[in-house]
Amino acid sequence: MSESTARPPLRPIIGLTSYRQPTAWGAWDRDAAFVPATYVDVVSRAGGQPVLIPPLDHGVSGGPGGSPSDGAVAFSDVCRALDGVVLVGGGDLDPRCYGQDPDPRTIGTSPARDELELGVLEGALERGIPVLAVCRGLQLLNVAFGGDLVQH
Repeated sequence: MSESTARPPLRPIIGLTSYRQPTAWGAWDRDAAFVPATYVDVVSRAGGQPVLIPPLDHGVSGGPGGSPSDGAVAFSDVCRALDGVVLVGGGDLDPRCYGQDPDPRTIGTSPARDELELGVLEGALERGIPVLAVCRGLQLLNVAFGGDLVQH
C-alpha cells in the first residue's frame, strides 16, 4: 500500500463498565445506562476507542431462567471484542460481596452492578485483557481476589 492509501492503525477497543440509574429528562423517566463522560474522554485522548459495557439485566447468574454459565459466557463474549477494560468508580460495594453485613453508613450499593463488574473482571482475566481499576473498581479488584474492605 502506498503511504497515501495506507489505513491508520486501529485504535484499541477499551470497554468501560457502566451502571443503571433512574433518570428523568424531557418526557422520559426511566433507568439509563451511565458512565461518566470523563472516562470516555480520557480513553479517547489516550488513543483508545471507548465502548460502553452495558449493565445487562441477567448479570453473571444468567437472569430469569438462565444458568450461571449463561452469564459467564455472555461476559466472555463481550471481553473477546475488547483490548482492555476500565472498571469505573462509583458507589460502595455491597459488603455481602466480602462476607460482611452492611454498616448503616454504607451507601450507594448495587448488588446487580457488583455482579456485573465481577463477571466482566472474570472475563477479562480469563482472556488476559489488561484491566484498569479506578476507585470503586480497585475495591472490586481487591474483593475479587479474596480481600475485604473497611466500611465507613
